[in-house]
Amino acid sequence: MTSSTFIRQSGLASMLGGILFAAKMWYDRNDGPPWPTDITDTLIFVVPLLWLVGLTGLYARCKERSGGLGLLGFGVASTGAAMAVVGPLAMSLFDNDGLWFVLVLGLIILFTGLIITGIATIRAKALLGWSAALPLIIGTLGLLMFFANPDDPRLSVDMVSLLRSVRMISTMLFGAVWIVLGYTLWSEPSAAAVQAKPSVT
Repeated sequence: MTSSTFIRQSGLASMLGGILFAAKMWYDRNDGPPWPTDITDTLIFVVPLLWLVGLTGLYARCKERSGGLGLLGFGVASTGAAMAVVGPLAMSLFDNDGLWFVLVLGLIILFTGLIITGIATIRAKALLGWSAALPLIIGTLGLLMFFANPDDPRLSVDMVSLLRSVRMISTMLFGAVWIVLGYTLWSEPSAAAVQAKPSVT
């Protein structure tokens, strides 16, 4: 498989991950403590696995221009994605809900890594135009989605309603931007392809 083919396929993985994540969050939109579980919670590991493929393709697309900061961002983000894959699998395998923290911590690390990656791609202009900001947008939305917690019992009814709206909007946007990033990887030529394209004189 050539590098450009893998990058395009990683874009499809990113798009599918964004779609599945948004669908899962919409499915769970009315859930609350004590957080009932079903088969979708067991299979949620598929989503960060798809993101991990997408991140690998993103790094392959940008590594020649994103430098050390890009490598750092990819390392942090991919570590977080891997933890988010392992968490649900370990919970299912060992029947231990206490391992949920592995998923939670992994997501926070993933979002942080995406912000670092986004800064690197913006600085290096490693993606075309505004698409260089997509990893930064995804990471920021992820943290917003994560910390907009409507389940704190100390909150007023109005604040709970507001935070539920913020979380749902940021969740849908989070999934949508993954789809946009995936489409960017699927449709943009790689740096090598651009360099190899003969100039017109």
